[in-house]
Amino acid sequence: MEYPEPESFVGPDLLCRLPKPRRIVKRGHPEEDVITSELSRLAADEYSEDFMCHMKQMEMKTLPDVSKIDKQSEIKWCMRPYLIEFLVNAHAYMNLSTETLFLTVNLVDRYCSKREVYKVHYQLVGCAALLIACKHGNKTYGTPKIGLLEKFCCNFYPRKFFIEMEMHLLDSIDWIIGYPTVNFFLQLMVAKNGDDQEVEHMATYLCEIATYHREFISIKPSTMARLTLVLARVVLRRSEVDKADFDRVGSDSLSALSLCLHQPPTTLFNKYSGSELSEVSRKLDRIMSEQANRNAALGVAASYLEWKLGADVAALEEINIANN
Repeated sequence: MEYPEPESFVGPDLLCRLPKPRRIVKRGHPEEDVITSELSRLAADEYSEDFMCHMKQMEMKTLPDVSKIDKQSEIKWCMRPYLIEFLVNAHAYMNLSTETLFLTVNLVDRYCSKREVYKVHYQLVGCAALLIACKHGNKTYGTPKIGLLEKFCCNFYPRKFFIEMEMHLLDSIDWIIGYPTVNFFLQLMVAKNGDDQEVEHMATYLCEIATYHREFISIKPSTMARLTLVLARVVLRRSEVDKADFDRVGSDSLSALSLCLHQPPTTLFNKYSGSELSEVSRKLDRIMSEQANRNAALGVAASYLEWKLGADVAALEEINIANN
């Protein structure tokens, strides 16, 4: 298919500004409540072991390859935040489920792992991924019209381009759409561990922050869910965190994610600043400011170990390798 070739990627200066969402914070979706209940049931079901084995296989089968994305000739990592920002805004405007956002990002990254993408097509790939994710995960609420996505892109792409890109993306990923998202594993772990809603909201906020960054693309969703849940407990000073949790996710990953918390994307900060989502972005911002004032050399994870576990200096230095 042939596409127009403007001078540069549709970036922050050219990217169409979406209308202000009527609800920047999405309301709860009954389907997600059903998922949570179903996950709790499956955890105790006699087939849960087989079920989880299948989910583990699927997360590996649908894991993007960041090393292949590195080889893209036109797509640069500096463009990623603009695309994710666009998708987060569109997702919020259309009031879609959390699962849909993570599936959309996964589809984009899997496509970029398999196909050469021109920078002018990058936003189109994101829109096609969003269409597919909506059809897969938002059956109750319907699929956004292509005309709406055309407006989001300032009518830069003709209607037929969305349809053609959608088909090309599906063919490229062998029509394997459904996969266990980080939100799937997060809800499972929250249900199993009995974490409160504030911890769940904080962990989801951290998961969305991670989508902006290259370092976390090839981390398995189950690992990412555990990582963000551990860090959410750290940030909120939950007493149930112990050293075993840190050992399971690794200090390097904790340090890398903690470095991303100092300047979270404004869109996400606003999204998670309301009472519906426990004001977790404001709480994190306050905690990070206090942390910086206390000791700028210590990351969040290291600070918690010092406070909760009485870790020695060597352990703190190991966790802060990425900070130095």
